[in-house]
Order: sequence, then structure tokens, then C-alpha cells
Amino acid sequence: MEYLHANTVEIPVYWEQFEPKEGQFDNSVVDTLLTQARAHRMRLVLLWFGTWKNGNPHYVPEWMKLAPERYPYVVDKDGHPADSPSPFAAASLAADAKAFAALMRHLKTADPQRTVLMVQVENEPGTGGNLRDYSPAVQKVVR
Repeated sequence: MEYLHANTVEIPVYWEQFEPKEGQFDNSVVDTLLTQARAHRMRLVLLWFGTWKNGNPHYVPEWMKLAPERYPYVVDKDGHPADSPSPFAAASLAADAKAFAALMRHLKTADPQRTVLMVQVENEPGTGGNLRDYSPAVQKVVR
């Protein structure tokens, strides 16, 4: 980036790295990004890869992936589970919001120099190739 004379780097923060165990936040990756950016006189734009990235749950923590009854997935129109978290899953929203708030609190204390210019939330959300969730819970709302 120095060779290109760039002054800002956009880089993701993966929820599964940030909260590997429920309620336990690991700031080490973020701290490394801050340290390295400052060492090279760069600014950061962070992307929060939380519940969705391209409509898939690839960046949610393993503890969520292993609990689909608590953090349900989209059901396609044929009644099959899809590889996408349900946008109607209140527990998923609450967990993502809690983790994102922890990230922002950490940045507030760890980045008084304002190395981070902005944070993009939930890059490329969607439902992984499905128009919507057809789960019974959603069907009650849309009818």
C-alpha cells in the first residue's frame, strides 16, 4: 500500500474471530490492525462481517452455527433449510448487536488517534439466493 501511496486500507473484522466463545470478546485482531496501520501511517475502514456476508453465515461464531434451534436459518419455499441466517431470528440480531457494540466500545478506547475512519456494517446482506424466509414463524407474519 505504501508503494501505491495509499493512505487508507479497507479490511474485514470477522465476528467468529472477535467472539469465539459467547460473551468473550477477543480484541487481538483489531489491536493488531490498529498497530500495523499506525506503523505504516495508514487509516482503516473496517467491515463488520457479522450475521451476513453475501447472504451466508460463514462469519458467525461457531457457537451460533452449532445452535440452529436458537439461531435459525432461512427455510426455502420448498421447506428446506438454506445456508443463510433467518432475518426474523431475534436472537441472531441481539447477538450480532451485542458483539458489534463491543467492537465499537473497544475502538472508542483503543483508537483515540482515530486510525479507523469508519466501520461498514453487514457487508452485502441477503438471503443466499432465496427471495425470503418461508419458515413457519415468518409465514405467520406475512399472511
